[in-house]
Amino acid sequence: MTARGSFRSAVEGPRPYGALVMVAAACATLDITGQIAWWAVASQVFALAWAALRRELAWQRSPVVLNLALVASVAIGAGLWLRGAPTTVALAHFATLAQGLQLLDARPRKSEFLLVALALFQVILASNLTDSVLFPPLLVVFLLATVWTLLVHTLQVEALEAGDALAARRMATPGLLRTTLVASSLSILLALMLFLVLPRMRGAMLRGGGALGATIPIAGFSDQVTLGDLGRIRSDPRAVMHVETLGGPASLPQEGGYWRGLALDHFDGTRWSVTPRERARVRGSAELGVALEASQTSEPKLVQSIVREPVAAGVVFSRGRPLNLRGVLVRLERDSNGGLYAGNQADQRVIYTVTTAPPARGVAPQAGAEIPQQDGE
Repeated sequence: MTARGSFRSAVEGPRPYGALVMVAAACATLDITGQIAWWAVASQVFALAWAALRRELAWQRSPVVLNLALVASVAIGAGLWLRGAPTTVALAHFATLAQGLQLLDARPRKSEFLLVALALFQVILASNLTDSVLFPPLLVVFLLATVWTLLVHTLQVEALEAGDALAARRMATPGLLRTTLVASSLSILLALMLFLVLPRMRGAMLRGGGALGATIPIAGFSDQVTLGDLGRIRSDPRAVMHVETLGGPASLPQEGGYWRGLALDHFDGTRWSVTPRERARVRGSAELGVALEASQTSEPKLVQSIVREPVAAGVVFSRGRPLNLRGVLVRLERDSNGGLYAGNQADQRVIYTVTTAPPARGVAPQAGAEIPQQDGE
């Protein structure tokens, strides 16, 4: 069976301006991270300006030139990674250069798959590198422009196959654009509503509560402790954590086992808390692994895989001083006392692997700062 894509007509000529808006929005999401070198940003601007001017030179249709340029983009990204740049940053530079080449590629095209895929890849990388307030509006612009780009390309292909190349231009009217933008905006709004509601519904079911507004996670470990406040954890038999030791010296049974959560350093007469309350984001991607601290000893390190159930404040636990951490943590934060948090994941189960330095012998854990081991969980 022959796929439809194998005999679809190839579209000649420059891309629609909607495609340029899509690429510009995707590139901007990476630019606001502050991780893209100036020369890569300059290449973005040049490619977008050249495509907007609808200029074309002979080399833009040469497979040899374009493939060599792509190999150079791969080499540049690999070079950044070998020099110590985070993997996400190296990939971001490669995606930026490859996207510019895709814009400059003037050969006939049967689809916009590569252009859209590279733009989506840029947005995904940016989501792991920034928490800027500019990211959400840029994401909306990207989604709207992507829908219009794919729609226009489909119209162009269908018009060519019908033998009327100008039909696509007649059909791509302002009215169709308005309808497309309204429909896409409503879809985005619905997706946003589901995104906000579903996690809370799941959290309420896990906690046994019926209200969507319930905010008490399963475990009562919090960054604030009020005298006389027992918390639900004391009467809840469910495990807070599941821990598996992957390597290194685990604590002996007679010594007990403790995992560091956070240090409460301020008491106002009725409540303990962490001061200051501001947290700094740990740079890098936790999914790829982040280095938290350099080891000061040559002793064997403890490596543990931890499944942490929903817990107040989103605290991330470790057996001793954390050196490296890798896991499904969207936003890893740290307070002034070294406490770690999974930002925006207090009501979710998180899984991570943490490498820690061996705790000092004979030093008792601080009260309120750690959780004692119970039956290996």
